[in-house]
Amino acid sequence: MAPESRQACHLNTHLQSATLPLALRTVAPRDAPALSALLAGPGPRHDADAVIARQRQSASAPSVLGADGFVASGPDRVNMALVLLTHQKAGGEPGDMAGQPQRQQEQQAGGDEVEGDEEELVVGLGGFGAIKTRWDSALGRPMRAGDAGVLVAPAHRRRGFAAEAMRLALDWAFTPVSHGGPQLDVVTITTLSDNAPMVTLVEGKLGLGGKGVLRPAEGGEPVGELYYELKPEDWKETRRQQVAVQGR
Repeated sequence: MAPESRQACHLNTHLQSATLPLALRTVAPRDAPALSALLAGPGPRHDADAVIARQRQSASAPSVLGADGFVASGPDRVNMALVLLTHQKAGGEPGDMAGQPQRQQEQQAGGDEVEGDEEELVVGLGGFGAIKTRWDSALGRPMRAGDAGVLVAPAHRRRGFAAEAMRLALDWAFTPVSHGGPQLDVVTITTLSDNAPMVTLVEGKLGLGGKGVLRPAEGGEPVGELYYELKPEDWKETRRQQVAVQGR
């Protein structure tokens, strides 16, 4: 994507971790069996093919910059699959993608996805289940807000995958449209207050301890929910602090 581009399509976004053999990419039709397994449980059954079709339809709407340089329109969600990557080394020996630089592939809707010699296993879901435009009276303009979340299959938990998926999503959220990102103004994270694993992830691993606001749960659950809000400068500072701690 040329730096001067004023719109970005996220239909085939691919974000690769620099530290783990993981990638976060827009959901694709081939993910239907994995999606069915991840969403299985009590309650209504999900038509995975129909769900993915709706999610890809939403993701196909490009983020478009207005004349003022802010996003004038964009997708109302960008659902992503969290995939564990392997690749074939010379001679056909399997290896992992850990340590490879983060990459992002952006293509126009309807284009073919770029595939190399890597194989993948869907181990979770992530991205943004809702992206809304809301008026910010302080800024005096509309702002784009995305709600981030993650779900990892039980067999792949406690390996740092959920935290890395959230980091990838947050880094991408604030990426300018000119570089293929949605250029969100704010990212929100919402979880039930008794969801200990998610609270630990958000407050401990993402550095948002003490920044959650307790409020009544929207779904009518007896427990409240914790609401977190991050702006680009907040996440930049959080990442700086994390790097500083890792460097000690």
